Amino acid sequence: MSDHRKILAEYFSYTDIQIDLFQTKWMNLIETDEYLLLDKLFDFTKNVLDNLKVQNYSLYVVTARQNKMMAYRQLLAMGIFDYFKEILVTENTKSKAQLILDKIQKLNENDVLIGDTGMDIKTAKEINIKSIAVLSGFRNREVLKGYNPDLIVDDINCIKFPL
Repeated sequence: MSDHRKILAEYFSYTDIQIDLFQTKWMNLIETDEYLLLDKLFDFTKNVLDNLKVQNYSLYVVTARQNKMMAYRQLLAMGIFDYFKEILVTENTKSKAQLILDKIQKLNENDVLIGDTGMDIKTAKEINIKSIAVLSGFRNREVLKGYNPDLIVDDINCIKFPL
């Protein structure tokens, strides 16, 4: 059961039909310009990306968005699009794991998935790479700890590369 389904069922007693309706409305709403403009970078984000670029890391965005063009537009508007080798968007057709395995042919022990959800940690485990959970999302330490990430940090500025 996904985190959203679990929260809606356990805390709000939503039925499966109500959860599906909520999920559809929510997914359509969060990818509108109005809501995407609410996302802001942390002050240190570009500095961290600059440092990783200088060190020749290949960076990818892997997102479970349904609209690839909106994801591209948001990254361009934030001024970070060019930091990434590729932007991988599931578009509700593949899981993050499937998308990564399809696009990145050779994963190795140096690869790491950094994310702020339990699903990100599960994805890393599914494709046998390291996972770093960041607390800068809406999940707290206890929730993320339950997924057994390799490392939990407050935000990406706390990650010391190379790992």
